Amino acid sequence: MVFGSIGWLFADLMFALAMTYLVATTMGAPLLPTPEPTASPSASVPASPSSSPTPEPVLELEPVSIELNSVDWRGLLSNKRGAIRALQNRVKGHPDLKGRRAGLVLTFGGASGDNTARARRIANRANDALRALGRDGIIFRGTVYRPFHSLASPPSKLTIDVYLFRR
Repeated sequence: MVFGSIGWLFADLMFALAMTYLVATTMGAPLLPTPEPTASPSASVPASPSSSPTPEPVLELEPVSIELNSVDWRGLLSNKRGAIRALQNRVKGHPDLKGRRAGLVLTFGGASGDNTARARRIANRANDALRALGRDGIIFRGTVYRPFHSLASPPSKLTIDVYLFRR
């Protein structure tokens, strides 16, 4: 049973890495220049200056990995305001996130005892707490979230991999 779950974990991780690669390397198509309007000989219309296309935001390939070892997972699951605020404060206080914007977050809830459903619920609740920060305009505006479980971790351990937009 454990080895089957590990296979799925690696498959999920491979999918997440593939999606991260696609998001990080995909650029928008360049804009075609606008044709200059044809003017009659009696009217002279100045041509509009052509603007260069702005590049699309790109994710950095190395995440900021935040390991939280004493998360109030019971408080998160029961939606307690204190547990949510504590998690938010620990994440937004991380020095590598100051003044940055996140594009992708992979959250790994602890699943010791093979309780993978609980671990994913913990990861989802943590993602909800980070979404609330984004609504307040802090770090996580328009961020994509993916919950996972970590079989080797207790429920009180939460690992958050934050892929930031390149400066």
